[in-house]
This record gives sequence, structure tokens and C-alpha cells, in this order.
Amino acid sequence: MSMAIASAVVAGALVAASACGPDDPVQGASRDAAVIELVIRSVVLDGTEVDPDGDLPLIYVARMSEPIPIEAQAAVAAAVLDEAVVRFADDVVEAIDVELAREPVLEEGELLIFGEMPERGRTMTFVVTRYLDAKTTEDVEFTLLWSAPGWVIQRVETL
Repeated sequence: MSMAIASAVVAGALVAASACGPDDPVQGASRDAAVIELVIRSVVLDGTEVDPDGDLPLIYVARMSEPIPIEAQAAVAAAVLDEAVVRFADDVVEAIDVELAREPVLEEGELLIFGEMPERGRTMTFVVTRYLDAKTTEDVEFTLLWSAPGWVIQRVETL
């Protein structure tokens, strides 16, 4: 990631965090960005090294209830810029090739579908569906805990 992008991401996180107080969880788009990035790193990237000569993994992200705020989309894309290509879909079907029988994710990508997340609180539990095609899905339940200065994974369980 370039220094300019990294600085902008850090500055944005600091502004959002300072508005809440040092020990309070960030809210809104900043919270969404932090949580989505954490899940992408945990589920898809999972510490794997990116081949500098190869293609970056393609990850589509959608939410069941409502579109992800544009500010959160930009922050997530910038945070993983050198590790993955992240695209956001306002509706799950925007990321799926419904013309093919097995309904794969477009361009051999992976789709993370976020379920309902609590709007407030120092802990949150939610389900993310990892979708490759109509026959290859996995539901993963995350419990996150706010530990200043950010969210940490407390528990991950495949359902």
C-alpha cells in the first residue's frame, strides 16, 4: 500500500476513533470498515502471502440487509489494496453469474455475505456466508470484542 493511502486510512481511523473517545467502539461506516476488513483477513486472506507475480484474490462483499456505506467500501479497498481486489455489491445477485448452472461468483471470485450486525455495543455476533457457487457455501459465525483501539475476534465458529 502506498504511504499516502496508508496515511489517509490511519488518519481516517484516528478521526473516527477520537470522536467516540479512546475506549468507545467506533460507529457507522468506520465500524463497518474495520469489521469487514477483519473478516476478509480472517476468512479469505488468512495470513497467506500474495504472489507478487500472480493475480490478487477477487473478493465480493455484500450485506443481506442494506448496502455497505461508500465510506466503508473505500476504507476496506484501501486497507487490502496490495493483498486482494475487493468489490462491493448492493445486492448479492450482482456478484453471481446466474447464467451458469452452478451460479458461481463472477470472475472466479469469492463472495462474503454479511448478515445482520448489531449497531452498538462492545461485543457483536453475526454470521458471514462464504459463497463460491450454489453448492459451495459455508456459514461462519463471528463474535467480535471491542478492545481499544479496535475490534478483535473473540470466537469464530463454522455452522
